[in-house]
Amino acid sequence: MVSSSQHLPVLNQASKHPTIQASIIISCILPPIKYNCNYYRRVNVIIRNARIFNGKEFIRENTVEVGDDGIISSLSYTRNTSSGSDNSINLNGKILAPGFVDIHTHGGAGINSTELSGKAELEKISAALAKNGTTSALITGFYSLKGDNEHLDVIANFSKNLNGARVHGLYLEGPFVNAKKKGMIGNEYITESDCENVLKRIKKYSARLKIMTIAPENKCAARAAGNFVKNGTVIAFGHSNAGYKKSLAAFKGGYTHVTHLFNAMEGLHHRETGPLGALLHSKDVSIELIADGNHVHPAAVEIAYRLFGKERLVLITDSTGMDAMKDGKYYTAALGHFIIKDGSAYDKTGRLIGSNTSLIQMCRNVKKWLNLPLEDVLQMATFNPASVIKEKVGFIKAGNFGDFIITDGELKLYGVIIGGKKIV
Repeated sequence: MVSSSQHLPVLNQASKHPTIQASIIISCILPPIKYNCNYYRRVNVIIRNARIFNGKEFIRENTVEVGDDGIISSLSYTRNTSSGSDNSINLNGKILAPGFVDIHTHGGAGINSTELSGKAELEKISAALAKNGTTSALITGFYSLKGDNEHLDVIANFSKNLNGARVHGLYLEGPFVNAKKKGMIGNEYITESDCENVLKRIKKYSARLKIMTIAPENKCAARAAGNFVKNGTVIAFGHSNAGYKKSLAAFKGGYTHVTHLFNAMEGLHHRETGPLGALLHSKDVSIELIADGNHVHPAAVEIAYRLFGKERLVLITDSTGMDAMKDGKYYTAALGHFIIKDGSAYDKTGRLIGSNTSLIQMCRNVKKWLNLPLEDVLQMATFNPASVIKEKVGFIKAGNFGDFIITDGELKLYGVIIGGKKIV
């Protein structure tokens, strides 16, 4: 508890103003009354007349204040719906929701994460994400056994204090996955040998490594999962050939997340239910889903929703970074020859290699396909992913970052606010 003596300098400054002095005494000395003690903290922006969805539900409050540090300072209800001061934004009844949190994307602005060589490219990805309402992300990459991991160094070293979407760190797919379920992961990014040496090399990224995909049947899996859980990394089941028993053991043994459900894993069979069956008996595991209509059929999205509900599903893009490209044939050093068609990317053989659909469009898809309430869909793209990575985003409350989207019931994007600053 803060003693009253610690506030004496503040009280002395306010001594010529009895009203101010009294309010400070009441708010900072009397513990039962919860007032904001940051009297001298400057308010950067006041967002008024909003219909606020906090990440889980619509709430009564209609006004949000964000301080000059980019942190939400207060929420309140007011009948004053006028424009107010110069630093206020009147939403006129539009929805204010947390900015989208995409914890699994491989880039943006036509840049794949494996092509990163400096902060400038990361800034472009950050700006491209924000343009579509994604205000927080993890950038996904692969660990090369050949030693060329410049893209991981860029993500680890330059992902803080970007001008667009926040990049909270790194999502690593592999190298301890199953080559039979590798998807677009190249062979140079997969291993089951020399476990200790590879682990030591990957540990340099521990401070920024938020999620790591591991196949539990990989020979290095147990040591890798045990090592990185201690560092606070979320261990995700994925790119795996494991059946029901192996999957269930993984979920009981520290795997708390699933990399893109249905993709790069065993499917459901009535005699061998695979990871899908194991997830029914693993209530605390969060589950990624790509809702572009190509990676997962809309009916399968509905199955996942009916099985696991809005509390466990996490919408992700798994974007290749080619989001700005129209349908057609392309070539990049990272992806080789590939095709963009109907919101997804395919290699020259026709195999899916990633999405080309924004997170807000995936939310629209799920809302339409399943006829869900808006709050269910938004939770899967805001509060749920933020909870996986334990960051102060994805939920509108005092103390969290002032990152929002301005939208309506049809998820039209009217504006994007990051740290209290309107950037779109």
